[in-house]
Amino acid sequence: MNKDLILNEFSRVSQAMGWDSLHSPKNLASAVSIEAAKLLENFQWLTDIESELVCEDGDINKIAGDIADLFIYLNVLSHKLGLEPWDIVKDKMLLNRTKYIEQIVAKDQIVSKDIVQRAAEVYSPGAQPASPGMVRVEVPRSQAGNEAVDWEAVARKIANSRQELEAQSNRLKERHGKDDSHR
Repeated sequence: MNKDLILNEFSRVSQAMGWDSLHSPKNLASAVSIEAAKLLENFQWLTDIESELVCEDGDINKIAGDIADLFIYLNVLSHKLGLEPWDIVKDKMLLNRTKYIEQIVAKDQIVSKDIVQRAAEVYSPGAQPASPGMVRVEVPRSQAGNEAVDWEAVARKIANSRQELEAQSNRLKERHGKDDSHR
């Protein structure tokens, strides 16, 4: 998507409606918060598995519109603040990678079982938890050395866990049918 196209169209509509003076960074940040709440409302009271199936319930167009509104407001806010969206996203992803992956996972830290409940089975079958509610995660190491993390193996494990979630979701749908009467 072309950022300039988003900014130009937003500006045209804003000027036509007389809203241009209302789009301060504070108001745009407020709009982002409000649109995020609208997006969240689509998932209110759903279980995790039901939220995975939301595309099949016909609600996807409203969700897509809410995501688009967020994307538009965030692009306009970034522009108003002199920030380049792709650059700040890339920088944040690199920061997160360093903070959460390289420092925690690569150092074989003890992490919450809620975060990686299947980690012991996936990364080191038969591993005993360090303490109740915790698991020790051993990350696949590359052949290059003991400290190098085999990121391709980690990505495969993540993809496999996603496939397992989809399989569990399909089994649940088969078992319970498409009964939406509980909503």
